[in-house]
Amino acid sequence: MGKVYVGNSFSVNMIKNKAKIIVEKLDWGKWAGELQHLISNGTYPKSCIGHEATAKLYSRLLGNFDYPGSEKPNRIQVSLEPGDVLYVLLPRMRLEEGKVLNDEEIAKLLNNDQIVFYKVEVQEF
Repeated sequence: MGKVYVGNSFSVNMIKNKAKIIVEKLDWGKWAGELQHLISNGTYPKSCIGHEATAKLYSRLLGNFDYPGSEKPNRIQVSLEPGDVLYVLLPRMRLEEGKVLNDEEIAKLLNNDQIVFYKVEVQEF
């Protein structure tokens, strides 16, 4: 596996060279489970979440698997190559700047399908 990222969007502009892209929509449990497995094995995804409230939401969704820096926004340019994986957390609404959701609010968003989750894998073409 190459680099692992977590972000709040995906664009084909993130692809560095010719590649095959696999986009899989995941339910919350599978998305969180895969990230928790990576983290428990010492692989800490690099965040490219640029919005503070979304970064805090990501940190809250990780629960006990939270790691230093995961709750902070990180506006970086991502260049994906074969072997890289991007886990996408996509709220279907804009969170207020600085908003920290409580457990009840997160559960409501998850139950109402207001957060969608994707896994983007970059493979050799």
